[in-house]
Formats: sequence, structure tokens, C-alpha cells
Amino acid sequence: MGCRRPRSLVERRPTSQALVSLAGRTAFPERHHISTNIPQTSRTFSCWTELRANRIHWSAPSTASTALRRSGKRRRCSRIRHLEVIIASQRPARIVVHDYLGHPFQIELSRELARRGHDVRHVHCSTIAVGQGKLQVGEPDSGRLSIIGVPQQQNPISGPDTYGQDVGSLIGDFAPHVVISGNSPVPVQRDIQQTCAQWRIRFVYWLQDVYSARAPSVKTRPDDWERTARCEKATLLSSDAVVAIAEPFADFVRQCGVQPEHITVIENWAPLAEMECDSDDWAPASSYHSSGEPIFLYSGTLDDRHGADLLVRLAKACDARNTGVLIVVSEGSGRRALESARALGIRRLQLYDFQPYEHVPRMFAAADVLLAGLSTEAGQMSVPSKVLAYLCAGRPVLAAIPSTNRAAQLLAEIGAGQVVSPDDPDKYVEAAFALLADPARRLRMGSAGRQYARRAFAIEPIADRFEEILVP
Repeated sequence: MGCRRPRSLVERRPTSQALVSLAGRTAFPERHHISTNIPQTSRTFSCWTELRANRIHWSAPSTASTALRRSGKRRRCSRIRHLEVIIASQRPARIVVHDYLGHPFQIELSRELARRGHDVRHVHCSTIAVGQGKLQVGEPDSGRLSIIGVPQQQNPISGPDTYGQDVGSLIGDFAPHVVISGNSPVPVQRDIQQTCAQWRIRFVYWLQDVYSARAPSVKTRPDDWERTARCEKATLLSSDAVVAIAEPFADFVRQCGVQPEHITVIENWAPLAEMECDSDDWAPASSYHSSGEPIFLYSGTLDDRHGADLLVRLAKACDARNTGVLIVVSEGSGRRALESARALGIRRLQLYDFQPYEHVPRMFAAADVLLAGLSTEAGQMSVPSKVLAYLCAGRPVLAAIPSTNRAAQLLAEIGAGQVVSPDDPDKYVEAAFALLADPARRLRMGSAGRQYARRAFAIEPIADRFEEILVP
């Protein structure tokens, strides 16, 4: 596992009498037909191979002899007169990109990889309440891209969720060369990694969250948290490569014992071409625009980590000052907390479900200030991707995020917003209305964010870096 393709197709060694014919995969534009004897040494074909013999198939990710040895069919294979070894000698490959949450930038990567000629299967969970990207194959998409939503469902006998096993079955059917997976609960990552190990498929861990770095909640039993931490570490150690989204994540992976040469830091991004929009024609905001009412907007996942209490405090301040309206676009536990607060009589708090993806750019553009939040505990090993999408909108960002978080550092570096402590609600409210009172500052911040997005979010160089890892 984790092997690299050689410059030459064959490394000649002492051989047996059986004959092997080598050919390129049908998915590749060029075929190579070479005849040689089956090598008896342990390292011959250091690239992705398939063995086909009398219609019996084995996967051999590193060597022909290793595959025969692990398959338990060595004696039988020794009697086969002719084996066909199919070698992927060109760069195109079969890739599974698994993003549990279905966020926009991961599907943009899948589209770009498919555009480059790879056969890409993008897999996501279809039954969770989060803001998701463009998860349908459209007219411009390459015929090499497929997108599959997998529902969460309980096993009628054992009870636990079978999502990880269901994704594993899809992987086994697709038979990819490599799987990259992220944004997933630790047990799901472990299931997918073990499926890849079973089929000898390279597994790349795309580390978006460090679950074991979070303090256990009051609802979490200590032994459950410890089990999650052990499972996360074991999965990282068993991965062929790790893509970390920030340097602190890479430090954590190194502390787990993963060798530095297997770790690459690639920061998250947002799909600029889809998010950049100058039109603020979003229907729920039209009445506020016509009356000149400024808009604070929060959009995305909202739970106990994302500062729902700060949003309630801001909405109450809007009522007290009789200016500004807070629009929250979300679903789930945090949304329900806001519904309870609104039922108590907060007038300037408006709640909406997640919007269709094509409406999101206009929704962001309709805001005067975009809001983000992350608790001190969660902020150590999590980076809110909504901040990156906000930058494309050309609007200032008010972020209640720990100053050590990468998103907070980025906002400060490029001057695209203001960062306050998530533990200081008074400062949060003060900063929000200070932004409303200074249109010129808001304009500078929004422009700085958009300029950064145009420089940093081009998908081509980002895909180049992933391609080096996925198709070495």
C-alpha cells in the first residue's frame, strides 16, 4: 500500500516459466502490450495492478507475488498457464471522494479531477441537515463523474448505523485505486479505512476535524470518548496518507505517530466560481432592503459549538436598539434553541431552512455583515468552512472564534473581518453594531476578502496538489 508508479513498466528479475502479458487499463488512452515471465521476487510491479486468470480476479496494489501470497491461491495460480496483468501506466485513475457532509468545495475537487480524465465517484450522506453543495451531475460535468448520496439507516438486528458499511460496499463495487475521505464521524472513517485495507486500496485521511481534541460533553460517557480517541488515532496510523487542513492538525497527526512524509497540509477553500455574486436579489431580504434595514446573516451548521447563545444576544440587542435584523439560515439543534427564544417575543430574529444551493450566493450578497461562531473548546481543532465561502461574497465577517483558530488568523491577516472572543457576548454585540455604523470599513473588509478568494481559491492549483497525493 502507498506505493508509487515506476517510470518503467517492468523491472526484470529471475522468473518462472509462466508467461505474463501486460496491458493498460481500458480507461486509459494508451495501451502497453509487453510479454515477460512472472517474477519470483517480492518487488516487481510497484504500481496499481489487477490480476486476471481464468476469470478469477485478485487486487495487487504493490507486487504480483504479494497478491498471490495474500490471496491464498498460490498453488492454484502456479498451474495457470497465462496471466494477464493490467497496469495503469497513465495518470488517470479511479478515485472515490467521500465527504460525509456534502460541502461545496469537496464536490468542486471531484469535478475538477473528473475533468482531468479520472473516473471519480463522489459519495456523501443524503440524510443530514447541513448546507450542501451542488450534488447533482449537470450538463457541463464530465461523464467520468458520478455522485451518490447514501442515507443513514439503522441495522434492524444490531441497531447501530450502517452508513460506513454501506459506503464500504460502494467502494468495493467501484474498485478504485484510491479513496480520500473526510468530514466523517470517527466510526465511519474507520469502517471506510478497513474496507480499503481489505481490498488493498490506498486510503487518504482528509482530516477536517479532530474529534478526540474536543472536551467530552455532559451527554458523552468518558469511556465512549476514550474509545473515539483510540479509534481516531488507529485510523490515522492505518492510512496511507493524511491531508490536514491546517498546521495544528498536522502537529496532532505527527503526535499520533504518523511519519511526516505521509502528511500534507492543504488548507480548505470555497468554490469561487459558484459563490462570487454581485446580485443581492434574495427574496427573504427584499423587504428589509426596501426599508433600509441592515441585515446580519448567519448560515450553516448550528449546534452547541457555534454560538447560538451569541445570536440570541445579538437579536435582543437589535430589538433594544430598534435597528438591524438577524437572519439565521440553519436547521438542527441550534435552530430549535433559536425558535424557543423567538417564541419569547424577539421580533428582529428571522429563521429560515437551508436554501437551495443556487440561491446561496445571492443570500450572502444580501447581508451587510456575515456571522460565524465557534466555541473555545471546538476552536482548537476545527476550522469553520463557512468563513471561506463568506469571503467570496465580498461582505465583512464578524467571527466569534478563538484567536488561535486558523479562520480567525486568516481574517486578521487579510483584513476581511473582525474577530472577537466567543466567551465575550458584550464585545460581540458591540463589534456588530460598530460595523453597521462604518460603511466604509465594511466595504474595505468585503473587498479584501474577495481579493483573497480570487488569489487563493482557484481550483486548478489546488487540484494539482491533491493529484500528487491521490495519483502519485
